[in-house]
Amino acid sequence: MLTKLLVSEGELQTVELRLKSRKKRGKRTAAAVYEYIADYDGTWGELRFDLIKGEAEIIVLADNDAIKSRKFAVRAMECINTLRHGDPPERITLTFI
Repeated sequence: MLTKLLVSEGELQTVELRLKSRKKRGKRTAAAVYEYIADYDGTWGELRFDLIKGEAEIIVLADNDAIKSRKFAVRAMECINTLRHGDPPERITLTFI
C-alpha cells in the first residue's frame, strides 16, 4: 500500500513480477517465464529466463513502451539472475529510485 502511494507521488519506481510458468530439470528450475508491470501502470510485459545459462530475454514489453519499460525489464532480469541457485519466487516487487 505504501509502495503504491510512493509510486503515485513519483518518489519511487517499481517493477512487479509474477511467475507465469517454469520448466524443471530434475529438482532444479531450468527456465522461468515472468509477467511484469512497471509502476503499476498499463499493460503487463513478459520476460523469459534461462536459469541454467544465466540468460534472459524480453518477450513482450510492458505498455509497448520501449524506453520506459526496458529499464524496468533490465532491473528485473538482474534480480532474477542473482537467484540462479535457488527456485525463483512466485511473486516479487522490486523498487528503485
